[in-house]
Amino acid sequence: MMESIDKYRDTDPLHRQLQDLFSTLTEIAQRHGSDIPGGIFALDETQQQNLIDKLNPYVRFAFAEHPDLHGLPVQTSGAGMLYVSDLEGNALGAERITEADTVTGHINDVCLFPTPTVSCLAEASEETGIPCTDQILSPILVLNRSILKVGEEKEVDLANFQVHLPLAHYLQFTLQ
Repeated sequence: MMESIDKYRDTDPLHRQLQDLFSTLTEIAQRHGSDIPGGIFALDETQQQNLIDKLNPYVRFAFAEHPDLHGLPVQTSGAGMLYVSDLEGNALGAERITEADTVTGHINDVCLFPTPTVSCLAEASEETGIPCTDQILSPILVLNRSILKVGEEKEVDLANFQVHLPLAHYLQFTLQ
């Protein structure tokens, strides 16, 4: 049975842990992303990677503080995007998701990553993909054993991949 995270905000301990984790990760990203003149997009690849390498230990420490969330099955819907990587973490691509799509999977990890802004997503199309004309430093929820359901017609088994969901986008999470 699916339960909306917002529905049990004050009573469900897993919901509180997930909200606490999301708040902590967002605070880390915003605090460090806002200190950069011109934002994360103004940094070159090496500078971005150095920042990520510096911050991800703090993000993973925050995740380690919530062991009940490790492996928790969740479902995501809303407007945003997902990154797909192989099981070793090598990026393979990105896909825009809409309110009609759902992603299910199990929480595997968290990290920070430069992510196209919501305004970039608004400019995305089938022909051009997701433009990367601006970025934000976003917390990322990493799922494994995932399935992407595109509308009502198509289901894509992503069990052999990791799915990365930016928390900076308009995604809603439900507990399974």
